[in-house]
Amino acid sequence: MVLNKKDEIEVLDAIEKVSEGTLQEITEELKENGLDIKESELLRYVRRLQKRKVIVANMVNGNTVYSRGDVPFPPRATMDTIVKFPKEAREVIIRKAEEKKQLPTRPRGPQIADLTYFKVEFETIDPILGGDSDEEDEITFPRDGAGNLMIRKSWWKGWFRSNLRLVNANETVATQYMSHNIGLINPSTKTITLKANGLKGPKNYEAIPSGTTVKTIIGYPMQGTPITTKKDFEDFLKLAGQYPIRGLGANPHVYGGRIIPTCFEEVSRTELLTGV
Repeated sequence: MVLNKKDEIEVLDAIEKVSEGTLQEITEELKENGLDIKESELLRYVRRLQKRKVIVANMVNGNTVYSRGDVPFPPRATMDTIVKFPKEAREVIIRKAEEKKQLPTRPRGPQIADLTYFKVEFETIDPILGGDSDEEDEITFPRDGAGNLMIRKSWWKGWFRSNLRLVNANETVATQYMSHNIGLINPSTKTITLKANGLKGPKNYEAIPSGTTVKTIIGYPMQGTPITTKKDFEDFLKLAGQYPIRGLGANPHVYGGRIIPTCFEEVSRTELLTGV
């Protein structure tokens, strides 16, 4: 395969746009820009860029992710190679060479070290359906080891993964960077039974009713995403809670799965560890 310089620039541009992404995420970004490259071909471009330290690779949750390096692209372009680049790229390379400055490095993406923690209380606007186990005639609501009702961590992760798109944040923020705790529900809460269509037809769902309070702790990276302040995050929770792409709970499209934050408080790591 003959490598195409223009495609190589498109690959680098896609890596910058996803900030930090897997081969699959880079491929999807390229497709959105009208360039369909096989993963085997993409890997060759990536390895070339990585060899020249234009991009770097890191392991995140067992997956290899690629991000922009600190070396300008191309690192040692001669005039013979520069003339083969598109006009826009030539202008940037020549201008920066004349100024004897490197191309700007990419903005720093989200980091685990940047997590800010919040204690949040939600009130359910709609009933939240359970989905913990499928008995013969009823799908039950999740419970902890003591038998108390709870919202599973995986539910929060899925809720954030879908709804972060409302503010143009990458779903990997929810799956790889955020910290989620279970949702605590008052033990005295009485569940209700509602009917909805499941995978095998109509089912009875155990659910928590509207007006139920759910308490949780959420850690969010306050750098590298469109949400950078406490108010940004609170506003996002209000928006996603009332107008979600995906509501909370199992089968949320039936009853809505809407929630609204009623109490929102930043908490330090020391407070989390000491319980003060």
